[in-house]
Amino acid sequence: MQDWSKDYMFGYQFLNGCNPVMIRKCMTIPDKFPVTHEMVKSFLKKGVTLQEELEAGNIYIVDYEILEGVPTSSDQLYLTAPICLLYKNRLDQIVPIAIQLSQNPGEKSPIFLPSDNECDWMLAKMWVKSADFIVHQLVTHLLKTHLISEVFEMAVYRQLSAVHPVYKLLKPHVRFTIAINALARENLISENGIISKISSINGDGITKVIQSAMKTLTYESLCFPETIEARGMEDVPKYYYRDDGMMIWDAIHDFVSAVVEIYYESDETVQRDVEIQGFVQDVSFGMNTSDSEYRFNLTKAICMGGFPTGVQAAGLPND
Repeated sequence: MQDWSKDYMFGYQFLNGCNPVMIRKCMTIPDKFPVTHEMVKSFLKKGVTLQEELEAGNIYIVDYEILEGVPTSSDQLYLTAPICLLYKNRLDQIVPIAIQLSQNPGEKSPIFLPSDNECDWMLAKMWVKSADFIVHQLVTHLLKTHLISEVFEMAVYRQLSAVHPVYKLLKPHVRFTIAINALARENLISENGIISKISSINGDGITKVIQSAMKTLTYESLCFPETIEARGMEDVPKYYYRDDGMMIWDAIHDFVSAVVEIYYESDETVQRDVEIQGFVQDVSFGMNTSDSEYRFNLTKAICMGGFPTGVQAAGLPND
């Protein structure tokens, strides 16, 4: 608590805070974030260039591009789409070394540095955390926990009989999901819901953020080991979210595999199970599709009430 304002704690929260899924290894500085060696050389190990640290895998980035162009609830409220560059120092701490509060560099969007005025640097970090709060609430938590789980729950009820082994396997894990999601739609993400009241984003903005997140939703993005590898975070020190998460993933994998292998002897056995095939077709609905209108309607369906009611409300075919 005493160290909340320090740079090392700011960086540590990207590893083990409430939203430890945004940080990724940076191998190349993006053009939209023109950080130079001269800007950050005093924050790096002496005698080492920024390019050398990039090649060594010691530079990390957090990019909130998903918030670019998202409407706010009034012209007196503001929302940034920041980019933050972080560095793994000699103490194995992840510390911020540069922050830009928009996706468009220029005179009106300067790059803030730890050497700037203390209040300016603190405000830049606060804007990053404000953006992180929005993305955590709407994408990491609401979409990828609550709403996606509801898709699986509806598929369980629609496609699997109560005596099916996968029904029995999944039923305890989706209990109460539909109930709590109904409350969320009513009280959390509605036009006058809590999110609109406590943040700068409105109902249209909520839909836009979730719609943007759906563009990158693939089966692999829901699998823990693949997401860690995709972000280049396999060997980052003190990343306890990864370490604990892998143990939980392995335990679930071992348990589920042991149950499934009792009933399915081969891939052909799975293919012949019409209930499982129907279940898979339901949960893959809209996942990794290139049709933007189709994906937009899927987003509406999820936000408006899941399946099947949301499908009908969004004007999608029931099949």
